[in-house]
Amino acid sequence: MIPDRASCGDVVVRRWEVEDGDALRDAIVAAADHLAPRMLWVGEWSAEDCDPAGTVRRWNRAWEEGGDLVAAIDVDGAIAGSTGLHWRIGPRGLEIGYYLFPAWTGRGLATIAAGLCTDLAFALPQIDVVRIVHDVSNTPSEGIPRRLGFALIGDVPSTRDQAPADVGVDRIWEVRRADWTGYASLA
Repeated sequence: MIPDRASCGDVVVRRWEVEDGDALRDAIVAAADHLAPRMLWVGEWSAEDCDPAGTVRRWNRAWEEGGDLVAAIDVDGAIAGSTGLHWRIGPRGLEIGYYLFPAWTGRGLATIAAGLCTDLAFALPQIDVVRIVHDVSNTPSEGIPRRLGFALIGDVPSTRDQAPADVGVDRIWEVRRADWTGYASLA
């Protein structure tokens, strides 16, 4: 099971709690214009039948069964965004995803969260590689793996569903366990 909490200063990456559901929904709906160009799922959160608590329960049940970690990026008690570790690249690797709400961008928080997620991933002895994948047109996302010392692997045609701002080419970054000294040493 992926560890579910890490912190650096006042930034905490922590598994979502059921009690966070309504605040998460409100934040996503308020940030829909910011998130929708890159996130296909944004509209689901404004649907009348959206069940935020049920969604968080589903995420946590999957995590408890050894699946993905979906986590809050919490800054001194305020929700700044979300991050996660996903079993998309096989049993020896995890992929990091992240997004921030607009009021929290430009502060290095996604870099901190991705660094903390990398630490969480490598806490599992079977993990050899951590990956960040983003559409080549998403230049803000490119700075995160670059700042963390991930190696650029290359660009490949995307096989995932495309968000409106995507051009359909994924840029892949990786860091191997042997090359990761831990986020605290980079902060």
